[in-house]
Amino acid sequence: MEIGENIRKYREKHGLSLTDLAQIIKSKIGKLPNKATLQRYESGDIKNIPYDMVILLAEIFNVTPSQLMGWDTPEKPKNDIQELYNKLSPAAQQRAREYFEDLLSNPKNLRNQ
Repeated sequence: MEIGENIRKYREKHGLSLTDLAQIIKSKIGKLPNKATLQRYESGDIKNIPYDMVILLAEIFNVTPSQLMGWDTPEKPKNDIQELYNKLSPAAQQRAREYFEDLLSNPKNLRNQ
């Protein structure tokens, strides 16, 4: 699989539009990338993606640069909860953390160790 296909796959896996991805990149580097350029990365029209963009996209998608490039396959998620958590919006992730903290604060909810 080529990098463009991987960018699209990971973007869609995270539920992001090209506009969403551009906004995330802007929040990290301070300038808004051209949405058309991102689309050209995905379509393979631009084959030589700058190294710093590969690093940034890998960070955003929580994969290694070599996974994004298609050289390595991502590890299978360690558990289903982490995979589900990663699909949540930041606000929903915060609510999930608060819920787990609430559950963990009650000794009746803990396994006997």
